[in-house]
Formats: sequence, C-alpha cells, structure tokens
Amino acid sequence: METENTPQEKLPDQNPNSKPKIVVIMGATGSGKSKLAIDLASHFLVEVINADSMQLIDEIWSCNRLPVIVGGTNYYIQKWGQADNLRYDCCFICVDASLPALDQYVNQRVDVMVSTGLLEEVCDIYKSNADYTRGLRQAIGVREFEDFLRYWNSECPQSSARPELFKEKMQHIMNSSGEDQPKLKLREAVEKVKLNTRRLVRRQRRRLSRLQMLFGWNIHFVDVTSCLQCASDNSWTVNVVEPSVNIIKSFLDRTASTGTTKTGDEEMKLAQRDLWSRYVCEACGDKELRGAHEWEQHKQGRSHRKRVSRLRKAGIFSNLT
Repeated sequence: METENTPQEKLPDQNPNSKPKIVVIMGATGSGKSKLAIDLASHFLVEVINADSMQLIDEIWSCNRLPVIVGGTNYYIQKWGQADNLRYDCCFICVDASLPALDQYVNQRVDVMVSTGLLEEVCDIYKSNADYTRGLRQAIGVREFEDFLRYWNSECPQSSARPELFKEKMQHIMNSSGEDQPKLKLREAVEKVKLNTRRLVRRQRRRLSRLQMLFGWNIHFVDVTSCLQCASDNSWTVNVVEPSVNIIKSFLDRTASTGTTKTGDEEMKLAQRDLWSRYVCEACGDKELRGAHEWEQHKQGRSHRKRVSRLRKAGIFSNLT
C-alpha cells in the first residue's frame, strides 16, 4: 500500500555495503499497528506492506522508499530468526497495551463489526454441514455463528436466500428488547467471537515476548493503553506517533548496520546462552525443555500444575514446582 501523504523526511543515502533498512510494526489484534503504519507516512517516504509481501522489500528500496511491514506475531517475520542473521537492518516497533484496555477495545470492535454487516458477510459463505475447521470458515468471526445460522435457517429459511430480508431480520433481533430464542442464540455467538478474539490477543502477546527472548530482537515497545481508553487523536499523536517517529529517525541516522543496539546484542547473547540450558520436569515424565522461558511457560501450564498437585497429595514428591 503506497501512501499519498507528503513526507517530511527524506531517506538517507543507503550504503551499498550495508543491509537495507526496514521498519517492522508488530502488535496484538486491536492494538493499532495498522493505524500507526499509515500515520508514519506523514513523516517518512514509506510504503506499507503486509508481512506476507516481504518479497517486495528490495523493489521498494530501489524506489528510495522505506518499507514498513505490518504484522502481529506473523510467522513470516518469525522465520527471520536471530538478529545477527537477519537479511535486513530492522527497526522493530511493538504497539502494546494493557490487557484490560485491549479486552475493552476488542469487545467494542466486535459490536461495531456486527452492527455494520458482519452477519451478512458470514451468511454469504454459510453452508450447512460445511467443515468449519478449514479455510475461510475457521476464521474468528465466522465459525462462531455456525450454530446460530443453522438454527435461523431452520426457523426462517426464506430469509437466508434474500440478503435484504436477512439484514432486516437481524437488525430487528439486535434492536429488540426481548429475550427470545433468536436473541439469546445471536448474543451467544457474538460473545464467542469476543472471547476467541481476546484469547487470540493473549496468544499474540505471548509470542511477541518469546520472539524478543529467543531471537534477541531489539523491540521498541510503544504503550497505547491511554489512547484506547480515551480515543483522543491528540493522545495518539503525542503518545504513539511522535515516539515512533523519533525511534525511526534514530534508526535511519545510524551509520552501522548492526540489526540491534548494544543492549540488544547483549540480550541476544544471553538469550542464545539460555537456549542451551536444559530443564527436566520429573512430574511430567522427565519431559525436557530448553531455556528458562520455555521452562516457566511449562510450569504455568494447566496439565503440569494438575500433575504436581496430584503427586503432592500422594506424597510422592514434596519439592516439585
């Protein structure tokens, strides 16, 4: 996506012997990473692309534009690996917020999507007895409505074949004050969408933390909590856009293409060293884990905690954690 705003900053001349510089904006669903990427066009000559379009990076640089890659914890980005092996000189910016703020934003966002036509879109691809574990139908915001649409098609089959009638019926259900069966089933489906999206946010945040620890990436975290809570354009500019612009300016002005700052290099070495540490969980049948992060994640897991509790009650191990 090429932006149309007039940039205020021209890109510095690229050293032919250095790695091409790129900006990677990450963040959980609903954090505002796409909005930030677009806003950066007011400050730099950029071209915003998705993480699965990274083959365009060299072409973008040849046009003297700064590639800005937008992705959550995208697996395309994750495959890059260790910081010192990166093909590009990367500036990682993570748009983050507190979980309560993200949860509230997700709930509001789903309500807006439902009121602006999500149900009609899902109805268009709905098929009875279809496999909702593959393809587009497994996406959050689709599979959760399967039970409701199956019920609705059995109660009012003619409306599904007429989009305008279906839309009218859905609006009537959502605006009704009663607690009849259609209203309850629709509300249940919407709540499932919200719940699954909130769970996705938590998985994405855990993966981002893991990327920083395992690969030694020098990720700059920008907190958008206050912006999600107050929805002020000025708050977004002051607390998110301006700090990000300063981070990128400093990154572009660097003469050495190292991929990380000094602190990032030190963190990377520690992370690499930690990956060689082997942990053995006796409670889980001597299961082996690599690194402190993986060990801590394992200990917090439900199955591990249940096994430890059961063994403690049986008096087999008293010092298990």
